[in-house]
Amino acid sequence: MNSNKPNFSSNIDFFIWMETLEKEAQTGCLREIAEHKAAGRNIYYSNHGVPTFETPAGKHFEYKLHPDGTREIIREVKSNIENKN
Repeated sequence: MNSNKPNFSSNIDFFIWMETLEKEAQTGCLREIAEHKAAGRNIYYSNHGVPTFETPAGKHFEYKLHPDGTREIIREVKSNIENKN
């Protein structure tokens, strides 16, 4: 038997645990992103299927990744992960 498995007495306990876990994961992710940007590195992600990166200064760009590994900036975009414009 796995002793690391949480013991839930109800569905409510499970949902509270899930909400807590999600908040902790979000906090950890935001901390890692901030540390990455503070080190002067870009953050790369997909914004609704559009390859996007954010500079440490907070600018967002759509880009195209070429087979040789180089990136081509297509355009600056206003939106980010949180803002769906």
